This record gives sequence, C-alpha cells and structure tokens, in this order.
Amino acid sequence: MNAKLNKRERRAAALLAHYATCERLAVALGAPAGTVDGKKISVTLCKIERDAHAAATAQCNGEPYGGQPYREEEQWEMWKCRIMGDAQRVFAGATIPGLFVNSDPRGYALKIDPDNAEGRALIESCRLHTDWGRNGILSPKITGD
Repeated sequence: MNAKLNKRERRAAALLAHYATCERLAVALGAPAGTVDGKKISVTLCKIERDAHAAATAQCNGEPYGGQPYREEEQWEMWKCRIMGDAQRVFAGATIPGLFVNSDPRGYALKIDPDNAEGRALIESCRLHTDWGRNGILSPKITGD
C-alpha cells in the first residue's frame, strides 16, 4: 500500500535524515562512530545558523545586533571567525574544510565551499543539503514541503 505522507510526517522523516547526516559529518570529521548525537548537533548548528543569519541581516541593513553596534569590516571579519569557531566546536574543534560564513542575508549563513576539494568530498560523502551554488549547508531549514 502506497499511502501519501502528510506534511508533519514528511518533516519528521526529513529531520531523521538530517540527524543521520549530522552523525555522518561528525564521523567524517574524526568523531568515533556511535558516540555522536545527530539531534544534538543539529539543534546546536540551528542556533548558530539563526544567530549568524540575524547578524548578517542586521549588518546588511546597517543596524546594531545583539547589543553590539554596527560592525566595521574588520570587526565583521572577526565576528565571522568567531561563528566559524562555534560551528567547529560542535564537532569537537575539528577543522571543517571549506567552511565559511555567508554574509548575504538572503541565504543560509553556515556553508561549505564546493570549490575546496576536501569540502566537496565532505559534501558528497555525507550527502549534505546543497544550495543552487552547490555549497554544502550545515543547518538547512526543514519544513516538510
């Protein structure tokens, strides 16, 4: 019997698949298999993504964010390095090849560059969600649509 799934069921299935992707990513970055929690990784990355996206939007609009004044270019670069460090700490400090913070608020903030050979291999082996530019997305929005 081929029953259609409703939106809630599609979202639940997509979340489980994303948790598995997070676990594959952690193992690919050096975590021992069976010791990682994909849901915990996903939730932490989602918080970092939300913060980075909100800050990029504020920066683009020339507005303060999180009690900080508008950042000059040098301050913005330092802030992006901090966000990248936060993302890498999720994976026990492992360096994520090709990781960058997208400053354009129209898309996702935490991405892996496919032009980086190691990053592309990571995107393909872990089956990460990708955008139109083939960038690997660490924390995609999962809606069930």
